[in-house]
Amino acid sequence: MPMCGDPRAASVPNPLLRAVNQMVKDLEAEGVTVKRYLPSENLTAFMNNPEVATLFYQQRLKVLPITVVNGDIVKVESYPTIEEVRGALRSSNG
Repeated sequence: MPMCGDPRAASVPNPLLRAVNQMVKDLEAEGVTVKRYLPSENLTAFMNNPEVATLFYQQRLKVLPITVVNGDIVKVESYPTIEEVRGALRSSNG
């Protein structure tokens, strides 16, 4: 069974994951590049950002999900809303 944050989770009957998948589709339609990683499949992605690596080392899986926008952590332990992501994108671009 796919875990939270797994792109394959679209088939999982979980309203939260369906909403996250829809948010990703909406952001991608706006031209935003979205990458989703699972620590079990791509630990390097977690370790390449020093702040994420520290959080992950200290708190392990309980800190997930971690949302990073343009290298900056914007939310941990729950998924952001699309408005939070858009706000973080505006802040990091301007």
